[in-house]
Amino acid sequence: MVAADASVTLTNSLVTNNSRSGVFASGTGAVTASFNDVVNPTASNGNYEGLPNQTGANSNIPADPLYVDVAARNYELASGSPAIDSATSTEAPTTDIRNRARLNDPNVPNTGAGTIAFADRGAFERQIGVGGEGEARGICN
Repeated sequence: MVAADASVTLTNSLVTNNSRSGVFASGTGAVTASFNDVVNPTASNGNYEGLPNQTGANSNIPADPLYVDVAARNYELASGSPAIDSATSTEAPTTDIRNRARLNDPNVPNTGAGTIAFADRGAFERQIGVGGEGEARGICN
């Protein structure tokens, strides 16, 4: 994520496993970040570069999102992911990237915000009871 001489709002995103930094701002670039999971353990410049560390502010966290299978490019959220039921629904789509409704996982406390306090962070809403772990494929090509 780069903001170079622009204003960017980053909400409900998973920014993971980048080599330089997770979120980068330069020049007069400004980033407003909330309800994101930014974790880049091998990034040479950490999770945030060119802006103050947003960890802990505005519900931003630095936790492994527990993807189903990164090697197979399946970025669905696995059971136990800190990204489940922890996003904000304010100004967010009511469905995920595959047009699936937001689902409330009864095994996870709703720590999100907005009228639907159980939306998941990231592009894919975890689907429960759809044939097992990872069955609701979030495979990226």
